[in-house]
Amino acid sequence: MSQSPSPIAVVVCTRDRPDFLRDTIRSILAATPAPERLVIVDQADPTAPDPLGPLATHPSVLHLYDQGTGLSRARNIGTAAAAEAGATIVAYSDDDCTADPHWLEGLAAVFATKADVGLVFGSTLA
Repeated sequence: MSQSPSPIAVVVCTRDRPDFLRDTIRSILAATPAPERLVIVDQADPTAPDPLGPLATHPSVLHLYDQGTGLSRARNIGTAAAAEAGATIVAYSDDDCTADPHWLEGLAAVFATKADVGLVFGSTLA
């Protein structure tokens, strides 16, 4: 009997790097499977132009502004939003990374086959 995949959310924290961020978002949304929710925690000035452009209307994207600063703070905000959206697996990416098309597939497979796994990480290639 096949187990259904757990809902996956990806959290990306950013501050004033819109070009990098758009490329990161595109690569994450192109992943197989695509995340059910992509939470962007943006600590840039909220009066700045929307860094997401047309990606802001993608149904999986949740763009949150945070007037505070700090990566840990932003990740906590993103994790809470992902959990509220029903994610049981939360993955993180930096705003200047390009996600491998199968990274979420590999991540989900580990959680699906190993009941005692609480954390998974992988290598980052330049």
